[in-house]
Amino acid sequence: MTSPVRHDLPFLKRRIRPAVTPPTPPAPPAARPASPAMSHPVVRSAPSRTAPVTRVAPPAAPPRPPLRTPSRSTRSRLFPAPAVSGRAELDAESPVARLDLLRSSIGTLLVEGATEVVWESTALVSGTAAVSGETTGTVVMTAGNRPLVGFHGDLAAVTLRHVRELRRALFVGGSGRSMGIRLVDGSVVTASSDGAGPTVVLLLVIDGVIELRVASASRGNSSSAVHAEFGFEVAERFDFLSRDT
Repeated sequence: MTSPVRHDLPFLKRRIRPAVTPPTPPAPPAARPASPAMSHPVVRSAPSRTAPVTRVAPPAAPPRPPLRTPSRSTRSRLFPAPAVSGRAELDAESPVARLDLLRSSIGTLLVEGATEVVWESTALVSGTAAVSGETTGTVVMTAGNRPLVGFHGDLAAVTLRHVRELRRALFVGGSGRSMGIRLVDGSVVTASSDGAGPTVVLLLVIDGVIELRVASASRGNSSSAVHAEFGFEVAERFDFLSRDT
């Protein structure tokens, strides 16, 4: 209930406030036109799956080379010769014998009745050894720290495990005396000559195969003459460490 308006009291006049108009909310911003790039729906590709890792096995070790055998070309150059098996004899009528590859590479070849041996390696290193223990030239040592050719007591010996390092050897015996050659399998070769000079046995290594020849030296007046007759020339050993500095 409202009281009437009194006009006698001006200070009591009620002031009528103007109505307040609520503010108009701002218009929403206009939507931006879609860009051409976004006009089409974005298709997201599925995440790529990582390919399974294939483990590569380490390379296998190279196969060991097979045992080297004389090539066909080498065999074609070799003339037929008697093989050594059991007991064999070398003389003026049958002066040559040949070992097979197995007998040429196993054990030690021993020569009985030799007083001197001279050798020449594939590196053209030469030397001599006497049954008395004297040596000249250069001794060829193998990987096992053993002489390739030398004397063991009164027997001349060739280490067949390293026979491919040997080019040839000459075993010198007495005049008119025979020599015996023994192999690791028990085979024995008897070498004899009818000449007046010393009996010699020439050992040749041809592609790992040993060939034996018996002969009689015509120059028996000195060891160097016998060596020269069969093409051996022994150089004196020259040791750099023995020189005075």
